[in-house]
Amino acid sequence: MAALLSTFGRRLHKALRLMEDPRLVALHRQGVDVDAFERFRRPWFAELGIRTVLDIGANTGQFARLMREVLPHARIYSFEPLPDCFRALREWADGSAGAHAYNCGIGSAEGELTIFRNPYSDTSSFRPMTDLCRDQFPFTQGDQQPITVPVRPLDSLEGELEIEPGLMVKIDVQGFEDEVIAGGRRLLSRARLVIMEVSFAPLYDGVASFDSLYASMKEMGFEFRGFLDQLVGPADGAVLQGDAIFLKSAA
Repeated sequence: MAALLSTFGRRLHKALRLMEDPRLVALHRQGVDVDAFERFRRPWFAELGIRTVLDIGANTGQFARLMREVLPHARIYSFEPLPDCFRALREWADGSAGAHAYNCGIGSAEGELTIFRNPYSDTSSFRPMTDLCRDQFPFTQGDQQPITVPVRPLDSLEGELEIEPGLMVKIDVQGFEDEVIAGGRRLLSRARLVIMEVSFAPLYDGVASFDSLYASMKEMGFEFRGFLDQLVGPADGAVLQGDAIFLKSAA
C-alpha cells in the first residue's frame, strides 16, 4: 500500500507541475521526458556552457530531442547502430538545425560487430543479455535478433566533428561502456561533462563494473558527482544501473 501511495503521489506531483508550466505540457506532448528536462534545467548545468553534445547510443533520438530543448543552440552528434532506430533518428536530425546522425556503433576498434536487437530496442546490446535482466524485466524476454553493424572508435571521428568548447558526452550503450572509453580517450578527455550509464548488476555478459569505469574516468581527469537517475529492479528493489555524472576537474 505504501508503494502504491508513493507512486500515486509522484504522478499527482507531475500532473500539478504540468498544469503550472505550459512549456512542460508542450514538451510532454512532443514526447520529451519532462522529468529529465527539469533535471537539466538547473544552474549547475547551465554554468558548464555546453555547446557540443555527443549522444552515443542514441536509439531513436530521445536524448537528442531533450538536449535540443535544453540547449537550443548546441551542435548535437548522435550515434546509433540499429538500422530501424537510426531511420527515426535521422528523420528527426534532418529537420533539426545543428543535429547530425551517424549509423554506427562506438567501440574500441574499427570494423563490424554483432549487436543483439531486442524487441524492446532500448535494451539492445553488443553483449548478450543475462537471465537476471530478463527476470527483472519480463518485457525483454523476446528473441534477440543478431545484426551485423559497423563500429568505429570515437577518436577516429574527431576530425569529422566540429567540436566547440564546452563538450558534453552521453554514453548509454547497455554494458559496452568500457569499449567506448577504450576507443575514445583522446576525445573524451576534451569533455567538460560525461553522463554515462553504469551497472551495479550483470544485466549483460561481460559488463564492466562501476569501479573499473570510475577508475578509467578518474585517469582522464574526471570527478564522480553522483547520479542523475537510477534504475531499481522491480523484482527486488535493488539498484541495477545509474546515470553517472562525471565532471572534468578544474585542476
